[in-house]
Amino acid sequence: MTQLDTITWFAQVFWFLVIFFSLYILIYKNYGPLCFYNQNLHSAKINKHYTSMISYDSLNVETKFRRFSIIFDKFLLKGYIA
Repeated sequence: MTQLDTITWFAQVFWFLVIFFSLYILIYKNYGPLCFYNQNLHSAKINKHYTSMISYDSLNVETKFRRFSIIFDKFLLKGYIA
């Protein structure tokens, strides 16, 4: 078996490392920035959506509180709650 032959073992490991690191650097330089850009764009969209939902939710809570306070005041005026 050539995989276990000690004569060719060093050459196989050497060429494996050369090819592996060459492909790693090539992919890292070409596709890395694109992946990081997409990740940053995605997180910015999520943060913007989350911020708008928080502001909408607080407006919604204020509106519901005003409606509740109007209904509660009407109950107090009619004497339903002592």
